Order: sequence, then C-alpha cells, then structure tokens
Amino acid sequence: MTDFEIEWNKMINGEIYNAVNPDFFKKLEITQLKLWEFNNLKPGQTQKQSEILHTLFGSHGTN
Repeated sequence: MTDFEIEWNKMINGEIYNAVNPDFFKKLEITQLKLWEFNNLKPGQTQKQSEILHTLFGSHGTN
C-alpha cells in the first residue's frame, strides 16, 4: 500500500491524515477539471454527463 493509499484510508475512516500529501492535490485538480467540464456541457450532452459522473462517483442512477 502506498503512502497516499494509507492517508486516503485514514481520511475515509475519519482518522487524522496528512492532507498535504501531493497526491491529494492531484486528485483535487482532476476533480475540479471534471466538474468544470461537466458544468460547461450543453444540455443535450447527456452521454458525456453520464461518463463524467461515472468517473467521479463510480456509479450513479439513471436520473
């Protein structure tokens, strides 16, 4: 298990973790870019919306 995975698991479990781990910033930047992309899609681009939601959450409902 990498240092990042250890810190990520601590965060998920509500434990004290190292929030300045550089990998947290990478994940944050990727998430921000995906959210920006999602928010700037045209209303009819539902397939792309679904793809972005899937990458952010792993799964989602149909509506």
